[in-house]
Amino acid sequence: MNSLVFFLIFFDQLVKVLVIDFFKIELVYNRGGAFGLGNQLGGFACLAWLTGLSLTAYWWVSRSALSRSRQLALSLMVAGAWGNLIDRIFRLGPVDYLDINPWLNMGNLVWPIFNLADIYLVLGVGLLIYNYAKN
Repeated sequence: MNSLVFFLIFFDQLVKVLVIDFFKIELVYNRGGAFGLGNQLGGFACLAWLTGLSLTAYWWVSRSALSRSRQLALSLMVAGAWGNLIDRIFRLGPVDYLDINPWLNMGNLVWPIFNLADIYLVLGVGLLIYNYAKN
């Protein structure tokens, strides 16, 4: 699963470079937490990411026999967290670029702009919840 994590992180960063450098699409730097909440948190958000990532990694390593599905869920979560953490360290914050609002007709409600790393995180958490609910 380690190679999957590294591939997912690489792919996330590659997509961001292509979006920023090649297509010149307008982008958003998320300086807060998930979905832009807490933009005023600044360095605390980076510390929170590191703490969450460390706890996930510890839990992952401490579990001796995880099913393939749980390994996939944790791999997605770690890759998503690292993808956004790399942006926090080397850019102004996570690079968000996927805007689905033009396809949604939600009136005054606006869905937050997100990135591939966010998708990894959501899929990983969802898969982990599904696995625990199933057992």
